[in-house]
Amino acid sequence: EDEIAAMGAVVGGSLGGAKALTATSGPGFSLKQENIGYAIMSETPCVIVDVQRGGPSTGAPTAPAQSDIMQARWGTHGDHSMIALTPGYPAEVYRETVRAFHLSEVYRTPVMLLIDEIIAHTTESYDIPTAEELGPIHPRSWYQERFAANSFRPFYDFYQGKHIHITGLSHNERGFATTTPAIIQRGIEHLVNKIEHHQKDIERNDTYKLEDAEIALITFGSPGRASKEAVDIARAEGIKAGLMRIITFWPFPTATVRELVDNVRAVIVPEMNMGMLRGEVERA
Repeated sequence: EDEIAAMGAVVGGSLGGAKALTATSGPGFSLKQENIGYAIMSETPCVIVDVQRGGPSTGAPTAPAQSDIMQARWGTHGDHSMIALTPGYPAEVYRETVRAFHLSEVYRTPVMLLIDEIIAHTTESYDIPTAEELGPIHPRSWYQERFAANSFRPFYDFYQGKHIHITGLSHNERGFATTTPAIIQRGIEHLVNKIEHHQKDIERNDTYKLEDAEIALITFGSPGRASKEAVDIARAEGIKAGLMRIITFWPFPTATVRELVDNVRAVIVPEMNMGMLRGEVERA
């Protein structure tokens, strides 16, 4: 009946063993945050699609924006990390949705797919990738044994004959609530480090004509499409421009951006917000 309930249904479906996804736009994304936090704490694999458009509040409902990037990372309260993917083309949306499910199972976490209104309303022809190109999505049981270390507690689906305990409270390694500071600290560090320590495995970017670039454009989503054309126009005028289009926005590719910035004279950051990506580039 609402976005809060939709996110709750996704958590429940995943805990029962299903591949579960919910989709929304900006205001609905805000409502989902409480149960996104529950999914983070309970380490429940699921996928959340957010089609970004103008805000705050109802804002410009049919106009594009990219102003939910920080909400994706910091929208729910408490310490945690986050995986968020920002594809820029319909074919990429297909591929990254599949990857989102895979990453959610590997790292036992919600994964966000952040596109914008322009991408959502773009129609293009493309070849559906083969299973080999995509990489398979395995049953939950395949992930349980191979990635057990990515869960703070034993990870089983409901209805499988195992005794399991799920809670949004800080909990011990058996899943039961605890108020012991040392255990709470271990649990929080686990939620952060299981993603941050595998940043290189999760990172994916698209680069264009960066080999000899003196000016780098760093962007994501639909502005990446315009930026690619801008690079071609600049090159035709003798300006050595190149493009880095971020596909895995969180965890942020800090080391990659730092290396790129160290090797160019100037950086341009096109984005449809008031500087959310720019701030991350400056931090890097």
